[in-house]
Amino acid sequence: TGGPILGVFRSRFMYRNATELGGGFRFSAVVMGENTAAPRPNLAYDPPVKATTVYVPQAMISYRPTQTLEFSVGRDQLPTGLNLPDLGTYMRARDQYGYYDAPTQVKAFIWGKRYHLNPYLFGPGGNERSGFHEHGGGGLAEVDVLGHSRTVVGVNALHGTSTRLDRTMVGPYARLGFGKWGIFLEHDVTDRTLRQTNSAVSFRQQATYAQVFIAVREWLVPSVCFERLTV
Repeated sequence: TGGPILGVFRSRFMYRNATELGGGFRFSAVVMGENTAAPRPNLAYDPPVKATTVYVPQAMISYRPTQTLEFSVGRDQLPTGLNLPDLGTYMRARDQYGYYDAPTQVKAFIWGKRYHLNPYLFGPGGNERSGFHEHGGGGLAEVDVLGHSRTVVGVNALHGTSTRLDRTMVGPYARLGFGKWGIFLEHDVTDRTLRQTNSAVSFRQQATYAQVFIAVREWLVPSVCFERLTV
């Protein structure tokens, strides 16, 4: 725009902890601090939460009564099919997935040799903008089609309501491995209803993500990502 170039020195620290308490109980937490906040873009249908200098994106108490069943309660980011830390534009644009997004949750994990189920209920995390304190529920289900954890397909779905916005999301995904290389795929369809002063606007959002990677070494995994978002 012809204006001066603006610069910022942003630093962030992170502390992670997981403690086995005995009797099947475990406590896990992540505490983050930073000198300058970096919230996601301010969209009319998805405003950024109120950032703070010190933030707790995860604090969960978990209980595992058997080897294939676990219950957790606390605050955490909502489950995703790929669960990768670098899905910047894609995840943040479609599902409130960022540093400051940590809804309160109650969830269960049920798994077997070739399947995994993750039903959950969620509520506000406390940092949302007025009118966007969301409540809802959802579930994630996946199956290892051929075994050996190399051909996993699944679907993630949720429905959330708040004073100003309702949303329903369905997202099929796949994690495929072929020797040293593999593919991550997910396509999410989200229907939203935004309630304005005198009217309500309904619209659909679609987001597609693909990542192709190769494990050259255990510590070296280059990849290329593709993403498309339409509203």
